[in-house]
Amino acid sequence: MYTDNTVPLFGINDIQITEDMVKKKLSILRQDKAGGPDNLLPRLLTQIQNEISRPLWILLQKSLQEGAVQDDWKRANVTPIFKKSSRGLPENTDL
Repeated sequence: MYTDNTVPLFGINDIQITEDMVKKKLSILRQDKAGGPDNLLPRLLTQIQNEISRPLWILLQKSLQEGAVQDDWKRANVTPIFKKSSRGLPENTDL
């Protein structure tokens, strides 16, 4: 779909995800990262990618069809990382 200025617009219905795409993303997770709010470590997700890629793909497909995501998927553990100077200044942290 294009606007009057010929800029392509894409909607949620245009997103295509395959089971193989999910499996590939699981296979390249960084092993040195911490788990998310669910406390699942990337190392575990990589090890069980063959077992969870299809159920996860089904969840993603359903989410795309309904145009919404689960509340759990909207949560993240965010920890500011101190860079330099005063720890009290917001500009001295990376998120």
